[in-house]
Amino acid sequence: DAGTVTVGSRNALEQTRLTASGVNWISLDAPQSAVRVSAQIRHRHKPAAGSVIALADARAELIFDEGQPAITPGQAVVFYEGDTVVGGGWIE
Repeated sequence: DAGTVTVGSRNALEQTRLTASGVNWISLDAPQSAVRVSAQIRHRHKPAAGSVIALADARAELIFDEGQPAITPGQAVVFYEGDTVVGGGWIE
């Protein structure tokens, strides 16, 4: 509800997966099976290891190896293999 403030620990903000839309694949074709990547979920976020797979309608699912804090809808997510950008989209 609007106007509700929920208080909890920092760990409560952590999630291990996200779905992205508007995904563009840059240096590889849309992966039909899981591909290991590092993913950055905001400007100053340290890229974190996980696996990404393409979904229908220019979407992708990313599963992090460890929980990531405050995965926020509307923020960009970028997928890397080493220093190479392989794709990215918008967090749903």
